Amino acid sequence: MKYFIFIILYCILFSFSASAQKGRQFELESIVFDGNKGVSTGTLKGIINSQETPWWFWKFLNSFSSFGNPPSYFDSSTVPVDLEAMKEYYEANGYFKTKISYKFDVDTSAGRVILKYLINEGPVSKYGELNVRGLRRVPEPLRTEVLKGIKVDSSSRFSQQKILSDAANVTSDLTNSGYMEARYDSALVLKDTLHDRADLDVFFYSGEQYRIDSILITKTGEGANLVEDNLIKKLSGFVPGELYNSDKIKRKQSTLFRTSIFTSLSLAASIRDTVGDKVPLKIIGNIGPLNELSPEFIVNNQQNAFNVGLGATYIKKNFLGEARKLTLNSSFGVSDIFRADFRHLGRRYSFRDTTLLGYIDTRAVIEQPNLFGKDIYGTLENYLTIQKLHTLNTTIYGSKLTFEFQIPSYTFVNFFNAYYNIEQVNELYITLHDSLYRSLLSIIGFNIGRNTTNDNLFPTAGYNISVLLEEANSLPYLIGKLIKNEFTGTLFYKITWVNTYYTLLGTKKNLVFATKLKLGDIQPWLNSFEGIPNIRTFYAGGSNSLRGWRSNQLPGLDIKGGGFLLDGSFELRYRFLKDFGTAFFLDYGNEWLNYTYFRYKDVATDVGFGLRYYTSVAPFRLDFGMKLYNPEDRRYIFGKNFWPNVEVNFGIGEAF
Repeated sequence: MKYFIFIILYCILFSFSASAQKGRQFELESIVFDGNKGVSTGTLKGIINSQETPWWFWKFLNSFSSFGNPPSYFDSSTVPVDLEAMKEYYEANGYFKTKISYKFDVDTSAGRVILKYLINEGPVSKYGELNVRGLRRVPEPLRTEVLKGIKVDSSSRFSQQKILSDAANVTSDLTNSGYMEARYDSALVLKDTLHDRADLDVFFYSGEQYRIDSILITKTGEGANLVEDNLIKKLSGFVPGELYNSDKIKRKQSTLFRTSIFTSLSLAASIRDTVGDKVPLKIIGNIGPLNELSPEFIVNNQQNAFNVGLGATYIKKNFLGEARKLTLNSSFGVSDIFRADFRHLGRRYSFRDTTLLGYIDTRAVIEQPNLFGKDIYGTLENYLTIQKLHTLNTTIYGSKLTFEFQIPSYTFVNFFNAYYNIEQVNELYITLHDSLYRSLLSIIGFNIGRNTTNDNLFPTAGYNISVLLEEANSLPYLIGKLIKNEFTGTLFYKITWVNTYYTLLGTKKNLVFATKLKLGDIQPWLNSFEGIPNIRTFYAGGSNSLRGWRSNQLPGLDIKGGGFLLDGSFELRYRFLKDFGTAFFLDYGNEWLNYTYFRYKDVATDVGFGLRYYTSVAPFRLDFGMKLYNPEDRRYIFGKNFWPNVEVNFGIGEAF
């Protein structure tokens, strides 16, 4: 009997031991890829389900809060899913013969696993023959024009993503040409592994070509009876009989919403109500009060500085009809607020005090859509601004007339505006024995560019190119010549070129590499650079520039700013827990009197990291920048005291 009891106890102990051993979890220390030459390791890590265990700090943070990340454990059941995901990715990018195997090493004493994927990519396939199906009902020459959106190059690697992107271009061209129901259906890939190429049959559905039959308006809200239907129809830009155009619908919805008349708005064609080739356009909107008075708490990043202030705004909608909007605004703000000395504000405030910087601003703005009956948004702005900076105090008053041309998003140049600006600038230079300079400026400007970014708050793909051209004072110069009155001001032009680029690292859409390059040049045609006011010159340093320096405080060659600017950044952005993020950056640049003074030894550099909190409006930034190379003393950070070379910049919105 006692032997029987001993056997039972032994079995129980053995089962507990086996269960404990079986239930033991091993952290996945690292994932290694061997043989991946055509696809990066970062991309493969973003594809698979298995995840490496996080850094110990993130695990520690997660152990007592909702921040950080918990440990990641090895699970052999996810390996087949990983293999299938990688296989599909390779096939979608032209690797039809890829073979993938795996192995893993277990360190039982440390409780960790190293997972290794062995990849034999094989040859890569190029594009072969392309056949587009389903567009027989689209007449020539429209079909020929539409098919320009999908092209293959027999010397390029096959990419399923490119086919999808080109198919989206074709669909967009069709929906902008009346084919409201047009869509991409599917693609049949014929894999010729003998010749390493991929033949394609791409299928579309075009449907019927539709024209706008009528415009139906449904209005609700407090101000519904104060806005006429004919005005809304006019702003919509559509007339009965014209072809359905999806891009125009999006642009016109934006135009209608920009008037601020509507609190909610829907502009769409109703496929259910089609009759033959006719379709009605329905505009459904809620119209709020046409008069608004509101206080403001101001937080912005103007002049590369973090500004906080108060203001009040009055808005009159549909001012004198035609959907005009009148805006009256007054505000004041403190710049570089974290370095302001508020303790001595009351007893020593003066224009010479550099411990408190800021501005006072008053504006009256009239905006009108569909100017001259065209797709032009017009703005007339009158303003008075007083600025208090480190080295000078500035009073500015003037008027600006802007014409913003509404351009389809699918064209290469998709934004363009022109403006005329006349203003009086009075500058009092504190550091030059209170020298006073007065300038009357007459400026003609053009802003042109292209924006393909996929998100305004956290772009993960695309680029933005913009060119600003300004010419100053040629008009009063010519008038002076005609009336034989000598012109004493400065004629100059200004060019600013900005290029930003964003690319996604991996497939999780939370790790992005971003770059910025900004170049600026000011050249006087008549008289000297000294006649150009500081508000038109270039400054470097601050939360949107070189973050290792304070706002506009990078040591340049002139206290009033430079005539030539180099300002660039490299930034690695990582977003986690939906609303939080971090960034590592390297900034470079400076300003010079003009391009002939440019020297590489004057290019300042900084490195740093930042924290982000993402809201529905904009991300809030806290950046810690360290001066890596300071052109003021021509020395790198090595051998210097660390903390005096660190700056903290707070900002709203990404740095670029």
